Amino acid sequence: MKRIPLLFIFLLSVLAFPSFLKAQYRSSLAKEAWVDSVFNSLTPEEKIAQLMVIRAHSNLGPDHVAKVANDIQTYNVGALCFFQGGPVREANLTNYYQSIAKTPLMITIDGEWGLGMRLDSVAKYPYQLTLGAATDENLVYRMGLAIGEQCKRDRHSCELCPGGGYKQ
Repeated sequence: MKRIPLLFIFLLSVLAFPSFLKAQYRSSLAKEAWVDSVFNSLTPEEKIAQLMVIRAHSNLGPDHVAKVANDIQTYNVGALCFFQGGPVREANLTNYYQSIAKTPLMITIDGEWGLGMRLDSVAKYPYQLTLGAATDENLVYRMGLAIGEQCKRDRHSCELCPGGGYKQ
């Protein structure tokens, strides 16, 4: 039963993250050459900022959006971690933040038991403690697939904001 949490994490990462990476890579250069060219273009301060992950919410209004946008543009941070809000608002904000970032942002969410842990209006799944008590490994596997699909769907369900602006 100990391999179930590892299987769950693996499935979640395989299903949810490859599409994010493809969406951010837009160059005729080989991936390694592109990464090197971007890294070499950064100042020492920006290289440090690429290690930073800042909080983002889609339910805190324009002042919060402006603060996050300012941090992205001022420091060229490497990643955002979304916490609370709604899935469409988060997807729209992700598009907006990516559009103003000098370097593509890694977008993350703290959602080990699904997007319902952080976002409203999405299916909620049981906690990991519940999964540990389950006797049907297939049920746990299917839940992992469902959470992976939920994460993938959240990243592709929005409309691009007109003019690159933020649309709540």
